[in-house]
Amino acid sequence: MSGFNSLRTIIRSIILLSFWAAISAQASNSNRQVILETIQHYSHECQSEEWQIWHHSLCGPLLLVDPQTRKVFASVADKKGILKEAGGLFVGQLPSRETIANSAKDWAGVRWSMIMLPLPDNLAQRMSLLAHESWHRIQPVLKLSQSFSNNAHLSELEGRYLMLMELRALSVALENDPTKTNIALKEALSLRHQRYLRYRKAKENERKLEINEGLAEYTGIALNQNDELIADLVKRLESADKQSSLERSFAYLTGPAYGLLLDRMAKPNQDQPWLQKVNSNFSFNQAIQHLLNIEFSESKMEQVEWLARRFDGEKLWALEKESFEEIRQTKQHYTEKLVEGQTLTLPLQQMRMSFNPNKVISLEPYGKVYEEITIFDNWGEIEATNALLIAKDFSHIKVVAKNLDLGKISDSNLDGQGWKLSIKDGWEVVRSVDGFLIKTTN
Repeated sequence: MSGFNSLRTIIRSIILLSFWAAISAQASNSNRQVILETIQHYSHECQSEEWQIWHHSLCGPLLLVDPQTRKVFASVADKKGILKEAGGLFVGQLPSRETIANSAKDWAGVRWSMIMLPLPDNLAQRMSLLAHESWHRIQPVLKLSQSFSNNAHLSELEGRYLMLMELRALSVALENDPTKTNIALKEALSLRHQRYLRYRKAKENERKLEINEGLAEYTGIALNQNDELIADLVKRLESADKQSSLERSFAYLTGPAYGLLLDRMAKPNQDQPWLQKVNSNFSFNQAIQHLLNIEFSESKMEQVEWLARRFDGEKLWALEKESFEEIRQTKQHYTEKLVEGQTLTLPLQQMRMSFNPNKVISLEPYGKVYEEITIFDNWGEIEATNALLIAKDFSHIKVVAKNLDLGKISDSNLDGQGWKLSIKDGWEVVRSVDGFLIKTTN
């Protein structure tokens, strides 16, 4: 597979983890009624006139999956007769080769909106989650295809700091007091402008992810917004510094925040006019700058010191600086383990994966470390709960293999330090110069 196609495969399979995870529970008969009622309510709401903001229906096949048992509950029958009708739902088992993720998925002849169970407790949050994933299902029709975006600058001290300051400004802009909205919005854009001056590739890379995840998250919240959902978004904006990584998760915050603010700026009785202009080149900040008639200079000191005082930036900088030193040590640890140490190397050929976007660390120039990830490929499946390195060119992955004992392979399964590997027939793990690798037996 070419590098380009490999990237497309990777991006299509990226997990879109919900920010509203409820208490872990299996999708048993005890909550089947909740699943049925959720699907019925969504199927009704998505037909309403208010939901037609994209001029393409968000109604469509829903596939809810229990990641523990792989049991599925679908809104419609599949095309291959795998699912069986039971009490208003279509029930079956998802094969082990299929990735489980909050995403759009083609399976059994149907394009689904896949949602991982359990569902959030709150109905509005459930509807928001289903709308988010349904947007991804129609994303190709909207011609807003996914594209690779490297936002490693948000793992750097200054880049992360400026993003956190922007998120704080957006939280103020979303408050109910309209007199504060435009001022705080201009301040948020000013902080974004400063980040773009310091990191020249940031503007395009952030824009790409905001189209993919930002618009999806906006859709979910905008169609189901109530005081509780808005309060939850404001809380997430204010507490973003608690996230260990912002490289992917930032768009789940900036997208809905800027989108809702654009809605507020619409003229009375005018429905989201900015949505009509969304295309593959769309930019949230440019749309708002145009409406507010804002222009920024090239000065790298513009307003930053004043805004730091306004949003308690001095305290934030001190905390981030301390945290950055911890991250630096973490990166050094991973470099020693995954680059310089003894590893198991697995080639990437037709990869599908699911991972936690809040636990991703850039390890330049080698690639990215994923602390919670499951990968499927031609050689089998590997689940890592500690650290796994995906090479920058997506040619291979590495896991720590110090003191790995090949004699402990049992039933084609091999356990390592924080990872478990299931090996398919026709593949084997052998010793190599820098540790071990997996190769075909042919």
